[in-house]
Amino acid sequence: MTSRQINNENLISDGKEDYMPSKNNDDRVRDSALSNVTFNRALHPVKPKSVSLNIQWGSGGLIMMMVMIALLFFTLGWLASAVNSHIEFNDKIEQLYEKMVTIKSDKVTLVDEYKQLQLANGQLSAALAEVNMENTSFREQLNIKKEESKVAAIAPLVSRGTVARNYNLIQPSHTTAEEIDKILEGTGLHGLGQAYIDAETKHGVNALFLLAISMHESGNGTSKLAIERNNLFGWQAYDSNINAAKYFDSKEACIDEVAASLKKNYLTPGGPFFKGYTTAAVNIYYATDINWGSKVTNTMIKLAKDISDSRIGN
Repeated sequence: MTSRQINNENLISDGKEDYMPSKNNDDRVRDSALSNVTFNRALHPVKPKSVSLNIQWGSGGLIMMMVMIALLFFTLGWLASAVNSHIEFNDKIEQLYEKMVTIKSDKVTLVDEYKQLQLANGQLSAALAEVNMENTSFREQLNIKKEESKVAAIAPLVSRGTVARNYNLIQPSHTTAEEIDKILEGTGLHGLGQAYIDAETKHGVNALFLLAISMHESGNGTSKLAIERNNLFGWQAYDSNINAAKYFDSKEACIDEVAASLKKNYLTPGGPFFKGYTTAAVNIYYATDINWGSKVTNTMIKLAKDISDSRIGN
């Protein structure tokens, strides 16, 4: 073994320090000190010292903090307001929705009620139509009854028996001015139908009785007294003095005055010439001809028959 090999083995056995390249004395002293410090720290770890942070606020920092706090409170207030507004908005939406539901329900109800009203209106219209039909039928039947009643009212005159002779002269004739004028067409008395009806209504003397007297006394309005004096009844004309007959302003005035006098003097109990309500009773004081009452009655019968026939024919 050479001397170099011997020296190398010794270096290896002495440790790593001996193996490292040679250093000067200063380096070795420094390395030794660092090794000791590292070893001591390993054995005794150093606890960190507490550090107190002392912040010193200036006037600018305090203002900044107050501004930040104010912003914080403002933000919180805005958020709270926004939340409340959102809640109120949702409440309003719900209320609107409820109103819409109610309106829709009301609309459905109104539509149903409208349909019911239409149905009821249709039923009412049908009922009214039926009532109108019944009313029309009733009116037609009533008119028929009225006509039958009118025919029945003059039926006693149509008979030539005792009933006709005993006909009551103060009962209504149940005739009309038109019917009378139709009978009087072509005579001197045509157009006086209303005057006979007015006299009957005003004084209560049968119009056919008045008409029959005037036809008999004036020759259907052709006599001299009728033409010159409008005197249709020979009123105040006497057998001994026909010229004493009264003058009338019109034929209508003549009919009215004679009707009033007949009712007061001949057809009213207590009247100076009252003997009853028939033509025979009036005949006693009205005319010297004992057959005057029968002649007037026969004329009345003919008039009543003509009116009755015209009604039945129409």
